[in-house]
Amino acid sequence: MHKPQGFTLIEVLIVLLIVSSISIVLSSSNAFTFFATENSLLKAQENLRLSLLRARQLAVKSQTEVNVCGGVSCGGDWSQGISVQMQNETLSFYPFPDDIKVIWKGFPVHKSFISFLSNGLSSYQNGTFYLCDTTSYSYIRLNQSGRFYSSSTINVKAENSEAPLC
Repeated sequence: MHKPQGFTLIEVLIVLLIVSSISIVLSSSNAFTFFATENSLLKAQENLRLSLLRARQLAVKSQTEVNVCGGVSCGGDWSQGISVQMQNETLSFYPFPDDIKVIWKGFPVHKSFISFLSNGLSSYQNGTFYLCDTTSYSYIRLNQSGRFYSSSTINVKAENSEAPLC
């Protein structure tokens, strides 16, 4: 008697189902990693935006100078985090995740803090904060009037005009 060789249609469909299920799981884990990284970057940007806004509002309300500093002790390492200080007293501190790098580029070049005066101006300090991770970046531009403008997340590979700053 002749024994048939090969696979039945049902067996082939089951194998295809298993392979496609595995590929979906693997591709969704990459997408999850991308969105988790992007979320971390957006959260860091939001904390910086809120700190700048709070410092400016507090300076106007209290009619005294308020500083937004880079690092715990205002050493200028913006990647450590940001602190809001008034009269040499730290009012709040927001650390950044370890995978986020924060760089200040502007006038003056190596600024360890941004001062907001009692009228809300940023004391002739203007420039850009770059928030970078391994695949993307965003920025916040601060002008002399104390106002700031933020970007959405930008893929490093898609646009490489400002990415080398990271």
